[in-house]
Amino acid sequence: MFNEFNVLKGNRLFLKSFEKSGIFDPSGTLLQKIDWRNSIGFNGKKYNDFPKRQILVESDSSFVVGLSYDYENIEVHLDIFSIEENTVERLKLNSKTSYGDLSFRSANSGNIIDPSIEFKYQNEKILLSYEFSNEIVVYDHHDKSLKFIDYNPKLTPKRVIPSKIRIGALEEIQNEINSYYEQVAFYRPEWDSKSKHYFRLSSRTIFF
Repeated sequence: MFNEFNVLKGNRLFLKSFEKSGIFDPSGTLLQKIDWRNSIGFNGKKYNDFPKRQILVESDSSFVVGLSYDYENIEVHLDIFSIEENTVERLKLNSKTSYGDLSFRSANSGNIIDPSIEFKYQNEKILLSYEFSNEIVVYDHHDKSLKFIDYNPKLTPKRVIPSKIRIGALEEIQNEINSYYEQVAFYRPEWDSKSKHYFRLSSRTIFF
């Protein structure tokens, strides 16, 4: 299933699907396969996985940044795949308060119903932001550092109050998610080149 693409230098395309990704020329010829599964993982063993979201960064040495979901422990990780070295490095996002504590598990199917996460590359940095939390995570690939930004909004709460329900029926979970939207929902940061500032919208929803 094809889901996303990025335009690279030289009119090349980075195409992504659920299980595979690669770099193609405009005629559709595969130039380079991005083989996450057969790379060497952060634990020294075969990675044998595939991130849910990916961004290819072209710098001195090209690499792919992947957003990996651990649904068993309800966590999110940032995995860095070096194309040249065929290795994956994992960075801890400490996503418990902004993601894990705000997710639900269906009592019927066992599936996770989780907040959305915005994931983008801008100003030579990876930006990650959460739907129900003001927290923003910035990955700077030049010095390989993570920066956690936790600011204080003046018009809304910083994040929603976690539900007391973690496992429930779908109708019950939907009511709790509606309660989240009534408190606050955040959108991704957007860069304004004139003011040299990021702007971020948030909203409260009234259900009737």
